[in-house]
Amino acid sequence: MSEAPHRQESTDVPDPDGAARESRGEAERIGPVLARAVAELAELREASEARRKEVARLRADVNALDRDRPDVLTIPEAAKLLRFSARTVERWVSEAHVPHARCGLGGHRGVRLSRRALVRWVEAGAPGTRAGKRRRG
Repeated sequence: MSEAPHRQESTDVPDPDGAARESRGEAERIGPVLARAVAELAELREASEARRKEVARLRADVNALDRDRPDVLTIPEAAKLLRFSARTVERWVSEAHVPHARCGLGGHRGVRLSRRALVRWVEAGAPGTRAGKRRRG
């Protein structure tokens, strides 16, 4: 009887001691990097929390300012809000482009404009005005 030649076992089986050494070596290399990343993450969280607090404080300040502002504006106040001249706002009123109401005083002195209505009007693109028309290129 002839014996079959003996096959050598494959060396694909991981060496547990070698794997442990490799893991320790990798951990030693990654450890400081990981520690820096964790420290940076903690700093970012603190900065983010500080920003959130600052934004909340600024929103509270803006809300306080809004409470102090009148909701009904004269033409000069509306012009200042819209950053246009009073004459331009008067023209928009006379052409009925901007939302407004008239009270007992004559001429443009009797015109009142709602801050909220003006904001909505601007957000809608200031319809009816040259500023609200799209530029053609």
